[in-house]
Amino acid sequence: MKNKLILIIYSVLFINNILIPINWSKNNIFIFTPLQIISNSLLQDYNSIELNSNIIIISNNDNSWLKTENIYVGSDYFPSSFFINFNKNNNDHNQFIKFILRDSHNDNILFSYDFYNLGAVTFSNIIEKNIYIQLEFYGDSFEIFSFGLGRTKIKIINENDISIEPNQVLYGEDLLKIKFYLNYPFIIDIIIFDKDGKIVTYLAKNELFYNGENILIWDSKKHKSDILGSGIYFVYFLIYIDDFRYKEIIKKFRFINK
Repeated sequence: MKNKLILIIYSVLFINNILIPINWSKNNIFIFTPLQIISNSLLQDYNSIELNSNIIIISNNDNSWLKTENIYVGSDYFPSSFFINFNKNNNDHNQFIKFILRDSHNDNILFSYDFYNLGAVTFSNIIEKNIYIQLEFYGDSFEIFSFGLGRTKIKIINENDISIEPNQVLYGEDLLKIKFYLNYPFIIDIIIFDKDGKIVTYLAKNELFYNGENILIWDSKKHKSDILGSGIYFVYFLIYIDDFRYKEIIKKFRFINK
């Protein structure tokens, strides 16, 4: 097993049982530079890596790698981007740095990207808030100046982001179309119930919906005519923001059973 270089990151740094606060920048970027690493004694173990106050140097082709400890992006944020600033001392196009974003709870890979040159990458549909970064080096000529993670503030869906049509549904003839747009992925329950609070059906139960436009169709013919009375019906959204918070939205329509 390769030796490893570990950089410890959290909303606080946990070093020698001492909590050291860190701050995201105003544009929600957290940057790692060699000087920060040295100043905070963040290196625990490494192989074929030289470190000074300006650069991290990968000095052979042993495919060395480094990883961070847990990164908590904050209760109101999702991870959204990664950047790395480095040089290659040759023009070998087969040499690259692999960026891997992993779930801190189970080590599952959430996203990966190969950098053949310095740059940045954005990602979406990642709802995990406890993550860590792993970098794998495939080559022997890298000089790393900095790398970092970006986060995006959660924009919660509101009532105006949801449309249902038609607003009057005739049994056996009309399909109810439910359309909503998400800026970020959320786990959502979507339930249709009648004016007495009786559940007609679950259109979604603990289902992950991704960012972008989402469309669901309710066909009343899937239910026996005699159990659906005419009147006002409701589409209920239960949106799970995180493990402790949720948002409820209710839209209504008129249902007519001939």
